[in-house]
Amino acid sequence: EARLLRTALCGPEHRSVAVSTANLAALHDRLGDVPAAVEEAERALELIRRAFGPDHQRAIIVQRNLAVFKLVEGDLGGAEADYRDLWERQSRVQGPEHPVTVRVMISLASVLRQSGQWAEAERVLREALRSENGRPEPNRVDVAFSMVQLGDVISAGGGRHQEAVRLIEDALDLAVEALGLEHVSVAEAQSALSRAYERVDSLSRSVRWQEAAVSTLVGALGDEHPKTASERERLAALEERLGIR
Repeated sequence: EARLLRTALCGPEHRSVAVSTANLAALHDRLGDVPAAVEEAERALELIRRAFGPDHQRAIIVQRNLAVFKLVEGDLGGAEADYRDLWERQSRVQGPEHPVTVRVMISLASVLRQSGQWAEAERVLREALRSENGRPEPNRVDVAFSMVQLGDVISAGGGRHQEAVRLIEDALDLAVEALGLEHVSVAEAQSALSRAYERVDSLSRSVRWQEAAVSTLVGALGDEHPKTASERERLAALEERLGIR
C-alpha cells in the first residue's frame, strides 16, 4: 500500500518508491518467499541506482541483501557476481580496509567455498585478513572470524590440516579474548577445530572440540536453538564413529 501511494504521489521511479520496494524485498525474505525477495530486490536495486546513484550506500545495502537472497535460493553464480561487484564498489568508494569491504570479501569467500573454488576462496580470505590488519585498530572479531574461515578452507580444500589447526587455535584465542567464552563466534572456532581434526582421523580430539562447541552454544543461545541442535547432531555422529554410542 505504501508503494502504491508513493507511486501515485511521486511517480514510479521516485526514491521513496525504491525504498518501499527494498522494504518489500526484506519482508518477503522474512516470510520465506525467497523468489519474491529476489524479484523485489532486483527491482529495488535498479530503482535505487537511478534515484541515488550506483555507488550510494543504499544501493550497496540492497545489493548485499540481494546476494544473500540469491545464496539462499541456491544461485551461487548470481551471489558470486553480486559480491564481486560489491567488492569493487566498496573498495573504490570506502576503501579496501573498510569493515564493510572486508565483510563483503568474507561473504564472497563463503560462496566460493560452497562452489568448490578452494584456491580462490583462500586468496580472497588472505586478502581480507591483510585489509583488516592494515587498519589502525583492527577489529579482533573480524580478524578471528576470517582466520577461522581460512583455516577451514585450507583444511577442507587444500589438505593442509596442521597449518589449519594452528590458524584456528590462534583465532579461537583471539575470539575468547575479545568476546569471552560464551559466544557464537567462539563456538564456530571450536567446531572448525573439530572438523580439522576429523579430517586427519583424530576422532578423540574432534569429539572434544565438538563437545566444547555444543557447550558454548548452550551458554550463548540456549539448549533449544536450531544451531545448538545442529552442532549436537554432529557431535552424536562423531561419538558414534568413535564407539561412544
